[in-house]
Amino acid sequence: MRGQLIAHRDDETLYSVMARLARYLAIGETGNLHRSLFGRDVPVLDGMATNLTLVVGSGVFGEIEIADVALEWTTLPYHVRYAHPARREAVIDKMRRGGAVAATSLGVAAHHLEEGVLKFCPACIEEMSELHADPWWRRSHQLPAVRACPDHGDPLRLSTVTSAMRRNGYHAASSHTCPPNSEEIEVGSAGSATRRDHLQIARSADRLLDARDELHPDDVRESYLSRLQTAGLLNRLGEADVGKIAGAMDRYWGDTLRSWQQLHENGRCSQRWLGRLLLGEHRSPALHHLLLQGLLEALDGN
Repeated sequence: MRGQLIAHRDDETLYSVMARLARYLAIGETGNLHRSLFGRDVPVLDGMATNLTLVVGSGVFGEIEIADVALEWTTLPYHVRYAHPARREAVIDKMRRGGAVAATSLGVAAHHLEEGVLKFCPACIEEMSELHADPWWRRSHQLPAVRACPDHGDPLRLSTVTSAMRRNGYHAASSHTCPPNSEEIEVGSAGSATRRDHLQIARSADRLLDARDELHPDDVRESYLSRLQTAGLLNRLGEADVGKIAGAMDRYWGDTLRSWQQLHENGRCSQRWLGRLLLGEHRSPALHHLLLQGLLEALDGN
């Protein structure tokens, strides 16, 4: 075991820590970097990274538990928040040992796990640069549902770092990878309902990263159905009236749903994802839960 070489920063991804370390050590070739640090090559430590037993055991990051890295340095808590316990444990086991954590591990489509291009907030980059010599990639910005910064409310921007680039190596946040003229993600105009909605979703998603209490998806669904019953959105059989709920989603979220093509079809809220969320197996991504919870909170307040 070697001594600690680098310290983790607030809301930083494991990929970002490795990118900064690669730059500090001036080791550009990923395989050489891994062999130098861990004794052998491993897949790039990105997203819900694997081989954490080897990585943490190296001592490169100091004395830290595998669970702490999984829960605080990756997007794992967001993605498994509403998953069945068996699926959750299977993913964590893969992260400890090795083997790719594919979307099929959680039973969701691949685009619900990670987006292709790393995202950043210019205001965050500026604040980071005042505290440290270099900025970093934030976990909360990389969640696929998040299009606005949960702290500043500004639209996130697309960096130059694509998924293909990440698969082949580490690219640190910098003025080069986070240029000031980069493309803004569409979240509506300043002061619009759509922008407020995206800020609400970003902050709700950010809170999931810090959630540590255990939920069982059966209990979550029962809570949803109870609240939908109070709102008059169950049918005569006591089941979710997906058509009515879709209409309520349209009225509450409005144009914001258009941000996700698979959720908004033919000019209205799609019933398919609501049906899977409320009637199917427990495989819906966190975004679907956040959208329903936003509606229910509004209905609870009426």
